[in-house]
Amino acid sequence: PSIAARHLAGPPPRPHAPIGSADKPVTARAATPDPSAPTATKPRPSMDATVLLNALRRRDPGLNEAYFTQEFLESIVGLKDRKGRAVDYYVKKLTEVADWRKTKQVDTLQYRPQDVLPKEILFWHGRDRERRPVLYVRPGLVDMRNFDEAKTYNTVIARLEEGCLGLMTEGAVRFVVVIDTSGVGPSYFLPGFLRQLFDLAKGPYRYRLGAVVVGPTNRIVNGVWALLSPTLPSSFLDNVVLTKDPYTALSRFVDKDQIPVGLGLWGKE
Repeated sequence: PSIAARHLAGPPPRPHAPIGSADKPVTARAATPDPSAPTATKPRPSMDATVLLNALRRRDPGLNEAYFTQEFLESIVGLKDRKGRAVDYYVKKLTEVADWRKTKQVDTLQYRPQDVLPKEILFWHGRDRERRPVLYVRPGLVDMRNFDEAKTYNTVIARLEEGCLGLMTEGAVRFVVVIDTSGVGPSYFLPGFLRQLFDLAKGPYRYRLGAVVVGPTNRIVNGVWALLSPTLPSSFLDNVVLTKDPYTALSRFVDKDQIPVGLGLWGKE
């Protein structure tokens, strides 16, 4: 498991004392199963979730089902029911995601030596009140003099995968992104690179991204948003918060003790 996954998982359970220990002898006896006792089985997948999974398997026999989990597919079915769309629509969208992952070789990206963003710039920390893991981004700390677009793009994907594959526990299937725009100026405005990131948000990670908080806003941030936001689907825009006070906006759905100290304007008591 990733470092972030181990951090959230907590300490390992303490071992039980062996049966028949010196302080409390026990005579072992075969247990008689109770036929009326409930069994802890995983819920059976819905018909629509099965349709989605089978379509993905046909498209890619080597499908990574650690990403396309039953819980994730069931969340897509719930979205289908709320939106009133046919399951074929989501078959098309998810097969596009599977194709992209295969072409990009996303499953191996985490293990390639091209990480160019220190952990203080892009890192997972805590969960919101819906138990969704939170990814913090601090672009103002990036050294733009040595900026490598391709390696940075791959690093972003690898860090997203760390969360999708290692932190989707406790019923979570989506994550939250918090972008601290402190210190961001004109040199950070790279239209081509920003479009690539927006394409990730509205394409392969569209159904993984639960909410985005961006701030503190300034002229550069507002200008970039005005330029690129018309390309985003309305369902995505509904989950984006642009604010001058990101700490307050974030604390509406993330407990304050889950917000990391030292994030510029957010290092508040």
